[in-house]
Amino acid sequence: MQLSTLRTFALLTTLLLAAVQVQSNPIPNKKDDQHVKVDGFDKAGEDIGDVGTGAAMVAIGGGKIVGNTVGAAANTVKGVGQTIHAGAHGIKKGVKDSVKHTLRGVKKAVDGIRNDAAEGMERAGKRLRNDDDE
Repeated sequence: MQLSTLRTFALLTTLLLAAVQVQSNPIPNKKDDQHVKVDGFDKAGEDIGDVGTGAAMVAIGGGKIVGNTVGAAANTVKGVGQTIHAGAHGIKKGVKDSVKHTLRGVKKAVDGIRNDAAEGMERAGKRLRNDDDE
């Protein structure tokens, strides 16, 4: 075996092992004008009291989405790895496609988090203004 083939096989083996360990939720195929929501994040957004807490919740939610997205990419690569006999070209294309889909998912996730955080901050500001009026 050539060295590049061994490296490719080692990479795929590593990704396959990672895919087995990661339980992922595939990113739903939504329209571009919609955003991905993190489970329970809307509730967290409503309860944001100050910017520091909001930033921490955004970071936690972002980590969850990125983790699931990377898990989904690993599962996609796993499917490509099962057809390793098809040749290096197919593997390269599969990895490239999965990375592209992963980046698209991360972008949607970040947009969703940004939208949810903005809505939560807006609601918190309205509540603060209402408390000041009383």
